[in-house]
Amino acid sequence: MKHFVAALGAIVVLTWLLPQAVDARTVVRSGEGVIVAQDERIEGDFYVAASTATISGEITDDLLVAAGAVTLNGTAGSDVFIVGASVDVHGSVGDDVRIIGGDVTIAEPVSGDVFIFGGTVQLLSTASVAGDVLIFGGTVEISAPIEGKLLGHMTSLRLDSSIVGDVDVTTDMLTLGERAVIGGNVRYVSNTVLERAQGAQVAGDVVRNDLVYEATPVTLQSIMVPFLVILFSVAVWYLIARRTLNRVVTRALLPGIRSVLIGTLTLLLTPFAVSILLVSMLGTMVGVALLASYILLIVLAIVSVPATIGKFVQSFLNKDITAVSLAVLVIGSLLFTALLYIPIVGPIVLLGFFILQFGAMVDLLIRASR
Repeated sequence: MKHFVAALGAIVVLTWLLPQAVDARTVVRSGEGVIVAQDERIEGDFYVAASTATISGEITDDLLVAAGAVTLNGTAGSDVFIVGASVDVHGSVGDDVRIIGGDVTIAEPVSGDVFIFGGTVQLLSTASVAGDVLIFGGTVEISAPIEGKLLGHMTSLRLDSSIVGDVDVTTDMLTLGERAVIGGNVRYVSNTVLERAQGAQVAGDVVRNDLVYEATPVTLQSIMVPFLVILFSVAVWYLIARRTLNRVVTRALLPGIRSVLIGTLTLLLTPFAVSILLVSMLGTMVGVALLASYILLIVLAIVSVPATIGKFVQSFLNKDITAVSLAVLVIGSLLFTALLYIPIVGPIVLLGFFILQFGAMVDLLIRASR
């Protein structure tokens, strides 16, 4: 128990020390809704954690936002990193743009590279990218000129703009529109031939490779090995610190979304805290300690997920929920292993339990520190 509390304590305590360790020009805001007015100018880096964020003013340096809905109407002088369900960039960016989101739209010039991990992605004709573009997404439409290369993996891709470099993508459907002008080669991996409008131009070669799906046979041995590894890992924790495991699992299964919110924000924001600390002379040791604690928490969360799954199932079979037992661990490990072999749905369910478990651990420490 002492080791567990110490590990969790490091996360919270070091995070509290972050404002003192970062550059004094860093501005941090949080809340339900964060708004930067059109006539507002923020000198230095600007970090936001909120339900919604609308930024219409000027950010002179880096912009980092984690919110449900993000709208950038103003300008950012340097790098932009945004995590949100809905992300709209309607302001110019002085350097690179990195976005993780559901629906992503970029409508203004970007002076550096662009990285996007999203569901629906649009680069409008009013935008432009001075560097390379890397996209992992679902439906992608690009009408903005790109000075570099276009790379990525997406469900469908429509190009209706000029691209100076090569296009190298994996997609189910590739379409070159009337305004597509490709200065390099087009290499794509797909089981369908691209659709090419009559006005589309490609200066280099067009090369297609078939998308190959490799089916891995499921055998009893392939199932038993991960099951035993999972069961052994959580059983070790159970035998060494049974009460601690039970507290974490109980906290994770409490009604409400507190653990999910805490887990999501901590997972997303801690890497940025670590990177900031590592580049500052005074914060290097603190950053190393925070990174070690962060990795330890991730490992512990993964290890304890089978216990939470098992107890979650037990709550349906028996309303009188008892403490975590070996039977619960076995059931949870079996279900954990089964979810590994269910495409799409399985990994999503496991990710949900992991975030829940991670948030419960951080929540326990926050309460203990009070």
